[in-house]
Amino acid sequence: MIVDRLQILFKSGSGGKGSASVKKLSSARFHPDGGDGGRGSDIILKVSPHLYDLGKLKGKKKIVAASGEPGSRRLKSGKNAEPLYVDLPSGTQILDKNNQLIVDLINGRKEFVLCEGGQGGRGSNRNPATTDPGAGQTKLVVLDYRIPVDVVIVGFANRKKTTLFNLITGQENRVAHYPFTTATCALGHFNYKFNKITLLDTPPVRETKDNPGKNRFLRHLFRSKIILILGENKDYKQIKEEIDKFDPDFLGQKKVFYLPANIGKIDINQLKEKIHSYLEKL
Repeated sequence: MIVDRLQILFKSGSGGKGSASVKKLSSARFHPDGGDGGRGSDIILKVSPHLYDLGKLKGKKKIVAASGEPGSRRLKSGKNAEPLYVDLPSGTQILDKNNQLIVDLINGRKEFVLCEGGQGGRGSNRNPATTDPGAGQTKLVVLDYRIPVDVVIVGFANRKKTTLFNLITGQENRVAHYPFTTATCALGHFNYKFNKITLLDTPPVRETKDNPGKNRFLRHLFRSKIILILGENKDYKQIKEEIDKFDPDFLGQKKVFYLPANIGKIDINQLKEKIHSYLEKL
């Protein structure tokens, strides 16, 4: 099962406290020698080429980074906390609590500082009185993974989408003669003329009236270059309507192929050639 959406509270580290140490020089003389506190840990979101969904973060409600170390006497500053890197798959959008885009980790964007650590407090060596350390930043965000894929297969239930996916990719995903066998998206690939082309099999499209959320998986059409609609003659218009309900911008930016549900009539090699030819034009 592909984990593609999570809400997590991130908190960067607070700065360390400054030391209020005072050094005695003689019976009547004192000199402040407290060191500064260390800087708190930043939280940095980082793209990992080894991740294909958000599964490693599933179940996490909060991620808290380390605070900086406090200063000490003899002008010793506290150690800065190391940055906390959070690995994410390429294609992850970071949204705020109002679903507004903060950053899109795609197309070469490898890192993003989500929360900056707090500054360390000033020790008594600078002023007779210490200053309070800075607090870490707290952000509640949504991680919205949109799978980067070349081709996505879309269709109603019992249209042999998974059969086509298996024929193209050589995989052996579950196929049965009843609706909704495909419960989640499946990712695969095939090689053609020394090029690796990624393919996504999606759950069956459901007819909706006022609840396009039933087809939430359609968000993975967002980064696709080609859409294969597999179905009967009447399906094409209905599926286009369901995609438009979810997001009217999806179809206008992509190449759409319509294929008959009778898999026996589809020439797989010819289909691969058409897909490859179009991707080369892009």
